[in-house]
Amino acid sequence: MLRPFLLALLLALGGCTLIDQRTFERTPQAPSADAANQAALPAQALLTIRFGDGEDWHPALQQAVEAAQGRKPDVAFEVAATVAIGATPAKQDRMLRQGAADATEIANGLLALGVAPDKVHVAVRGDAGDPPREVKVYVK
Repeated sequence: MLRPFLLALLLALGGCTLIDQRTFERTPQAPSADAANQAALPAQALLTIRFGDGEDWHPALQQAVEAAQGRKPDVAFEVAATVAIGATPAKQDRMLRQGAADATEIANGLLALGVAPDKVHVAVRGDAGDPPREVKVYVK
């Protein structure tokens, strides 16, 4: 009595297909021309300032600001320090304090160059590696 039921079950399941992504979208759609032209790349820094090498970063900052404002007069800047997210909590705290101080120094440099305070934003970004002591300036 069990055999006819198993036979019927096997025959019924034999015609089934596994439901997965290919069931609903057999051929993936290519991105539109607009989507292809707007690639989602990470923002590239306008300027990277490394601390600890003793170089004066003021002239480089001034040149970068002048170039950015020449392209877009109302440009806003993000000043971001980098913190290793894989480091020990003690090292992260140390990097966070140092990075905040470094980023604040660069932000004050932007203000000294005449950039409006509402156009300067300070941030901290995480890095999975072991980043050097540096601050990156991005345009927004």
